[in-house]
Amino acid sequence: MNNKRIEQIDVAKGIGIFFVIFGHVIQSSSIIYRIIYSFHMPFFFFVAGVFANPGMRLLRYVIKHAKRLLIPYFLVFCLGILFTFMTSVPHTIAWNDVVRQFIYARPIELHVGPIWFLMVLFHVTILFFFYYRLFLSKNHFFVTFMSLGLLSIVAFVFPMIENKFGFILPLRLDSAFMALLFYSMGYLMKDYTKDPNSFASAKLTFFLFVMSLAAIILFPYFYIGQTYLSGAIYGPDLFFYIFTAFSGIVFMLILGYYLKKSSALAYIGRNSLIIFSVHTFATYVFKNIFNHFRIENEYLKAIVITGLSLLTMIGVSLLYNHIIAISLNNKGKRDSLEDKQIRYH
Repeated sequence: MNNKRIEQIDVAKGIGIFFVIFGHVIQSSSIIYRIIYSFHMPFFFFVAGVFANPGMRLLRYVIKHAKRLLIPYFLVFCLGILFTFMTSVPHTIAWNDVVRQFIYARPIELHVGPIWFLMVLFHVTILFFFYYRLFLSKNHFFVTFMSLGLLSIVAFVFPMIENKFGFILPLRLDSAFMALLFYSMGYLMKDYTKDPNSFASAKLTFFLFVMSLAAIILFPYFYIGQTYLSGAIYGPDLFFYIFTAFSGIVFMLILGYYLKKSSALAYIGRNSLIIFSVHTFATYVFKNIFNHFRIENEYLKAIVITGLSLLTMIGVSLLYNHIIAISLNNKGKRDSLEDKQIRYH
């Protein structure tokens, strides 16, 4: 049961990574681009919330998530500087732009734009620690419902205040409030999401799948338009944005359930964080290569670049996991040797 539960969530994350890479390759004027951006990042914050553990002590909680999220953020940011220096002609970097991109967690020009997710997820985990203790730990439906409603309104209105007064919060804090909403929803639905029998009813699951698919196609096309969680752009209506995003989350979870036997997607899902963080290096290279070929069908071109980038990232993750395994093995040998020396003395 445990394996099935993990696999279907990992498979859903693997599908999500495909949408992330494809969304970074496809033209922004495409309706598919609108559809993907209406739900793919809410989905990842939702899944992160499913595995939240706010019962830890604050200091240990902060240190744990700082190691997991902030250290990779800094490392990949530095890789972005190095990659930009190596690929730019002439080999110069405007350091004031680097500082600006670091402060606002918007390193798009350094080809590592997706790492905004790491920074925002760190904010979200810290905010959730206090939000849980103030509201969710009460385990009271009315308190939970009202707090989620208030959080939704704050998340939706705050970017409007930024636009009106002409300022932007550093480190993507403006996006963190809406991300916190999806993270909290994931935590509240963790038991249902983890349960391998949640989608056991074939008729109900198929109905939900069709309805959620219809919602993520129709609403971005006819009503909410282009939305970006990363840029705190949520369309003209709060309710329809949240409804569309949540429909996409349901769609992804059901798709993960249908394809739960796919070991390839499960592997991608298990390594989603590293693939998410550095895949833009690969897409940049393949985009430049394919610009020399005349491929009229942009969708075909995007699928090929996405596939090649994903294969490259699988190779990177295999190498990364191999290095980590060697490191842990060597550490285990050193610890064992130290134990023997202590016993000998």
